[in-house]
Amino acid sequence: MLRKIFDKWRPKTREYGEYPILRGAFQQLDRFLYSSPKKTLTAPHIRDANNVQRLMNNFVLATIPCWLIGTWNLGEQTSFAMNAIGMDTLGGWRGSLVAALGPHL
Repeated sequence: MLRKIFDKWRPKTREYGEYPILRGAFQQLDRFLYSSPKKTLTAPHIRDANNVQRLMNNFVLATIPCWLIGTWNLGEQTSFAMNAIGMDTLGGWRGSLVAALGPHL
């Protein structure tokens, strides 16, 4: 079902399609979800079921917990630093974003 949606949108994201600005994002998402039918036959590339694309997809998925923990840690360190200098809230758009998304301690 998802493959049919991608096939339907492919012409729309080509250079002279309706949405050429979405071409890069469309291609990356398509290649992340579906493997390319092309195979690399020369060295130094892997020549089995685990091609380079599949390995990179696994790498991205494996680093998501690291991204989440790093983001949480950065936010906690920032909260401690703000508390140490006596700041209660942030100003501007950053403060609005933190107030909307962040935990209220």
